[in-house]
Amino acid sequence: MSAARLALSGTLLLAWSLQITACRRPPEELLGEWVVDSEGLAAVPEIAALPEAQRGQAVKLARRLMGDARVTLRDDGTVLRERAGERVTGRWKVARRDDKTVVLQVTRDGHPPERWTLALRAPGRITLTDPAGHALVLRRR
Repeated sequence: MSAARLALSGTLLLAWSLQITACRRPPEELLGEWVVDSEGLAAVPEIAALPEAQRGQAVKLARRLMGDARVTLRDDGTVLRERAGERVTGRWKVARRDDKTVVLQVTRDGHPPERWTLALRAPGRITLTDPAGHALVLRRR
């Protein structure tokens, strides 16, 4: 796994944290503060596909690049993303939902909306997949 792919995952987390005016109440299980699940990084498809000998290094690199990232989803339709001292705010709304998956439409001023898929893995854990198909495992803080 290249450093560029890990950096892209960080960018995706940033983009996810941007949102559009809320039309529907967000699902309760998504509200609150989310952080990168260090133990769940090995399950990210790009890392899981690597030979076992490379997986450990990829997880260490991902922890170093993403370890301090936080996303807070609020019930008023706002979101805050913090990483490496940078704070980005935006708005979000639910575009679609089924039993285990929620699709959010997210945006920030001056940027077109994007859709992010959140798979509810277990209580307090989600997988965020961006429009390009890159996934990141998050846990509730």
